[in-house]
Amino acid sequence: ALRYGDYVYWQQQRLDTELLDRLTSYWTAQLSGAPKLLKLPFDFDRPATLKRSGSRVHFRFARDVSAQLKQLARGENATVFMGLLAAFKVLMMRYSGQDDIVVGGPISGRERPELESLIGYFSNSLVLRTHLDGDPTFIETIGRVRSMLLDAHAHREMPFASVVAAVGDTRVLNQNPLFQVNFRLRNSAVSAPAMDGLEVESLDFHNGCAKFELAFEMWETPDGLHGFTEFNTELFTRETISEMVRNFELLLGLVVATPSARLSESIDQLNRSTR
Repeated sequence: ALRYGDYVYWQQQRLDTELLDRLTSYWTAQLSGAPKLLKLPFDFDRPATLKRSGSRVHFRFARDVSAQLKQLARGENATVFMGLLAAFKVLMMRYSGQDDIVVGGPISGRERPELESLIGYFSNSLVLRTHLDGDPTFIETIGRVRSMLLDAHAHREMPFASVVAAVGDTRVLNQNPLFQVNFRLRNSAVSAPAMDGLEVESLDFHNGCAKFELAFEMWETPDGLHGFTEFNTELFTRETISEMVRNFELLLGLVVATPSARLSESIDQLNRSTR
């Protein structure tokens, strides 16, 4: 009954109202004064034109850490994604030395059931900004991330390109606008389909490209959290990213074990354990 063109027309009609003014007001206020760059320590100098060459590092976190995170998030009226994103923001603070952390997150645009069977581009990107100033506890950090995510989702209809234009960020050839690091939690792990008379297995394939300077993608399994990190090889070495993944797991274990500790204490403990 519907085609992709119908969805595009519907979206254009939706945004050709006062809704666009409300969305624009929110995003310009939310991103006012936001840092243009997450200053991660690169292994190589940023080139004048950043290519998309990339690679991946796969990982899995211990089951008990995943279970503790889920229990902690539930106690704070938050989701696992909120807890993971909060921990990831702390990791980015540790690496960048910044307390105003902006990352991106993909979001599906298939909000109506009749859109599920359509072929077309529905995804959008949300700019996820969290202030970590004041040395909050991890519990407080989850609360800040939760509040930010709920607001961002309430204003999710504005296309990313329109947000970039509204904020006035200038596009350049060696960095993505608004955010350079992406974080995603899949709803479920991708499994091989069952086919009568055939044995099917999933093969990992990577095309050698990186959409972002750094991207973490994770999913829950009965054995714990699994995932991979996709990184730009013009900026990072595999060894650096592998160490970052290990530090993420260590940090996650620290903050879920002592969620009332200040972030500075958790980061100091992480630094001591990695010396």
